[in-house]
Amino acid sequence: MERWSRIADRLGQPRDRARAWLGASEAAQQLERADDARAHLERARGTGSDDPVLLLELQAADAAITRWLEHRPQEAGSVTIAALERRARPGRIDPPDGALEPRFQNAYERTLVLACVDAMQANEPEVILPWSTR
Repeated sequence: MERWSRIADRLGQPRDRARAWLGASEAAQQLERADDARAHLERARGTGSDDPVLLLELQAADAAITRWLEHRPQEAGSVTIAALERRARPGRIDPPDGALEPRFQNAYERTLVLACVDAMQANEPEVILPWSTR
């Protein structure tokens, strides 16, 4: 976590800085340090990067922190659904040849897993069905 923080302080490009702060946030999540995870996530958001894949990664991290570290499952569900809806809008970030960037695929799968957990815990499996076919 500290290494990612030091790296983030040294980088010049907003996208690179945001990715490093996201790395620090994910390290804090693994250490179960909710306050640090949230603080690093907010630093990542504050860089001003408009990379659509990074924005999905940030939403997935937000949902994970909210659900697993802050124990607010209903709010996590809202964040997760917002991320999926953003992904489903026309003009989304799919490339014309259909090949998904590995970073995007990873973030999208992470978001889908969180949505499945939300649906199972709410005993509402039908909520996830529209997202499983996109």
